[in-house]
Amino acid sequence: MDGGMKQRRRARAAVEPWGAERGALEAARDVAKTPAGGWLRVVRDWRGTRQKDLAAQLGTQRQAWAQLELSEQRDAISLYSLRKAAKALGCDVVYYLVPAKGEQAATAVAPAEASVPGSVATPSTTVPPVAKEAPSGSWFDGELRTELL
Repeated sequence: MDGGMKQRRRARAAVEPWGAERGALEAARDVAKTPAGGWLRVVRDWRGTRQKDLAAQLGTQRQAWAQLELSEQRDAISLYSLRKAAKALGCDVVYYLVPAKGEQAATAVAPAEASVPGSVATPSTTVPPVAKEAPSGSWFDGELRTELL
């Protein structure tokens, strides 16, 4: 492997994976607290849907849906199962990782800056994107929205 390729690979590895979205993701972590009963139960209750009906959509018994809700409450649900359950509820699963509070990020060097000999990296001052409001009349309005905010 030539020296230039190694340098580019090291520079890519040094760039923080969250990029400009880090601020928005950290803000989401701070406001999106999981409800006591778990999201599956809260959304199911909000929609007024029975466990039996959702289980039928998944081709299982009511007890299997109850087990999904319990698994989510215990933080033991798989992403695969959570995505299937969310789809039955007409929802999407949003999954991300953010550095824990208090963790300092390593100083990142952008690939373009790393390839220029003698250049000094300066911290980025990009503004994180602002989350779009959910359309009016969606299930996000009302009580569930207050759970998030």
